Amino acid sequence: SHNLAWPWVPNHNAYGDVFHPVTMGSGSGSAEYLVGAPGGGRMKAILSGNLTVNGTIRSDGRNGDNNGHVTGGGAGGGVWIAMTTGGTFTGSGTVSAYGGSTPTVGNDWRRAGSGSGGRISIEGYAGASDLSSLTVIAAGGSGNQTGQTGGPGTVALRPSSQSTPNLIVDNAERPTHQHNVAILPDDAVTYNSETYTVYD
Repeated sequence: SHNLAWPWVPNHNAYGDVFHPVTMGSGSGSAEYLVGAPGGGRMKAILSGNLTVNGTIRSDGRNGDNNGHVTGGGAGGGVWIAMTTGGTFTGSGTVSAYGGSTPTVGNDWRRAGSGSGGRISIEGYAGASDLSSLTVIAAGGSGNQTGQTGGPGTVALRPSSQSTPNLIVDNAERPTHQHNVAILPDDAVTYNSETYTVYD
């Protein structure tokens, strides 16, 4: 997982640079007759001038599948947008790195974990930018039981007026397991952040 997958099944450790994401999301495990769901890809854009997003920039993990056996969702990928000239970043669109969701099934033995959220970093935009009209989210995938929800990813936002970013962890009010929390890579402690904001 990029951050942390469902805790009742084997999962990978958290990885990826929180502020300069260049890694893809991990795929989920396979099940009988089913291939695991792929994780989200990676995108790095170095831009000059202004940027308006009214559509979607998406690096989501794919949802799991169910044909009597179940696969989990893939982890969200990485999106890194660096604006080199302090232009504005506006629009009413979405930048996302959601984890893939788990199919809804009733039998306990068919449980599979949803993918964790990925990593998004947007840096160097002008302070006049209106990010409040944009949806920037890296939440984990949803499941049909509390423990199946994927852990949240991370969103780092750094306007050109700041030397360090604001780090946001938001799981979109998805129900979470007591162990299903945001886990940062071991080297994340070496970073400085202007603010840390954590939502459910």
